[in-house]
Amino acid sequence: MKKILLIATGGTIASSAGENGLVPVICADELLSFVPEYKEICDVDCVQPFSIDSTDVTPAHWLQIVSLIRDNYDNYDGFLITHGTDTLAYTACAVSCLVENSVKPIVLTGSQRPVADADTDAKKNLIDSLKFAASGYCGTVVVFGGKVIDGMCAKKVKTLSDDAFVSINRPEITEIRCCCGETVFYDSLETKVMTVKLTPGMSDEIFDIAKNFRGVVLEGYGLGGIPEKYLNKITELSDCGVVVAVTTQVLSEGSDLSVYQVGKQAKCIGNVVETGLLTSEAVTVRLMCALARYDKIDEIKKYFI
Repeated sequence: MKKILLIATGGTIASSAGENGLVPVICADELLSFVPEYKEICDVDCVQPFSIDSTDVTPAHWLQIVSLIRDNYDNYDGFLITHGTDTLAYTACAVSCLVENSVKPIVLTGSQRPVADADTDAKKNLIDSLKFAASGYCGTVVVFGGKVIDGMCAKKVKTLSDDAFVSINRPEITEIRCCCGETVFYDSLETKVMTVKLTPGMSDEIFDIAKNFRGVVLEGYGLGGIPEKYLNKITELSDCGVVVAVTTQVLSEGSDLSVYQVGKQAKCIGNVVETGLLTSEAVTVRLMCALARYDKIDEIKKYFI
């Protein structure tokens, strides 16, 4: 029987009603007690590095989770991370980037309603996730609402419904993938990254603030269009060594700066990076990783290909 490590981090799945609303208080062992049938699927050990609402999750928490996986990697066949849904997509991207070429399954899940609720979706998500964690799949995934989604492609699109997550720009996973080679762990992120979402008529003063950061995720229009009025400011950022990763505000089908003049003009600026089909969450996390690993812009651009 496969051996799985459950890493519980809080979130709605572990919440109960408190004085000011739902708050995560249910520990990892108690979570498992709601799905005793797991014993027919796998052996599970539990660890609880923290218990918080995922709104409060930071890159430091991502590194803590990855450290636990690394320290226990040889002792388990798979890993399950229970997590709040609000920032689950960010954490899934971070684990995907920080644990490269994982030859073991790393699964993230949560729920829209607490595990103790009569109509909870938590029990199904837990059982589905444990089954997948014991499957022999290679890599990081999100298992939620009956779907299995690549960790770099998951996005929360509903605030209440059970099918809260969708796979962006890649089909859902339907078969077990095996891989070979060496699993590589990373332990650093550059957190001085900000996101700027363009809005019509927005003041360009935001780009002056951005000079205090090492990287900027710029959510452009359509295929990544940037109004001409901002090009000088983006050039100034590039001259200051700030890396600008351009993505799109559109949910699906990605960005392509080569199609329109409003994209090509930005693409010609030295430190502008194209991000293609990546979600905004994936672009943000990938930029944090790239800036921590590479000094040269050519290396950073290659990392996004």
